[in-house]
Amino acid sequence: MKKTEYRLIPHTADICIEVTAKTLRDLYLTSAHALIDQMIIVKKGGKTVMHHITVNAIDRNALLVNWLQEILYNFYVGGLIYNGAAIKKLTTKKLTAETTFFKFDPGIHSLKQEIKAVTYHNLNITRKKTGFAVRVIFDV
Repeated sequence: MKKTEYRLIPHTADICIEVTAKTLRDLYLTSAHALIDQMIIVKKGGKTVMHHITVNAIDRNALLVNWLQEILYNFYVGGLIYNGAAIKKLTTKKLTAETTFFKFDPGIHSLKQEIKAVTYHNLNITRKKTGFAVRVIFDV
């Protein structure tokens, strides 16, 4: 898994991250890596699994939440740790990606923090001079 660039923002009860990226694609990808980075200690890879993921939403903020919820779903239901993706299509309302996951193996992976959900609280993707930024709060 690549090194993820984001920063933690102090929050009273949950985890808040701030992600900045040059493009919207990178914002979505980095947010997914940050989610996993907060949840799991990945010492090394594991058996790789490929998945085609498509998520839809009413706007790009909801699309980010749905994308991250899909990453969480794959972990909790399939035991799959997000490792990366190639976004094939990204519009305001739809994201399609070819993703890679590692199969969770307690011998080489450990749970750092359980994240129950991705919230909409104060979530707003903004355009900056250097790209895009967003703060995301994870419910723990």
